[in-house]
Amino acid sequence: GELDFAIQIERPAYGPEYRIQPLGSSPLAIFVRRDHPLVDEGLSTETLLNYPTINLYISDRENLESTIQDRYRQVFGSAGMVETSHLLTALEILRETNYTLLCPAYLTRNDAATRDVVALPLPPEETTVIDYVLVAHERTQRSPLHQWLWNEIIDTVRNMRMRTVHR
Repeated sequence: GELDFAIQIERPAYGPEYRIQPLGSSPLAIFVRRDHPLVDEGLSTETLLNYPTINLYISDRENLESTIQDRYRQVFGSAGMVETSHLLTALEILRETNYTLLCPAYLTRNDAATRDVVALPLPPEETTVIDYVLVAHERTQRSPLHQWLWNEIIDTVRNMRMRTVHR
């Protein structure tokens, strides 16, 4: 199959046959349970080495900058690792253990999913932002359904930004 339409982590390059629309970005954060020792200890590369991590499987992870991947692989998983592709499972594990989870800070907007979980900002020297884009192949420009969906996604993201700004 070929890509027709996707919301994804921005890749370094796209072919000329793709239309790209930036949707937003989010800094990465370390998610832990509300009473995790890191909440009081403070977050540093050294303290992270003492705790196991949950690796959230992302199918296009290889499209992240290799330096980001390499840097976090050195820190995370040294005390143990669990991998899952299911975010809600990862959050359940967090609520019951001393595991950590590196993921976009925007997830804190979902109060139900992140109940009893807090997001700790990465140390300033480790701060990383993930950019998200809407991607469509040029063949979708002839499809009224794809055009409608493209516009709905753009409008939804725009409205989400307005609600966030005016909270």
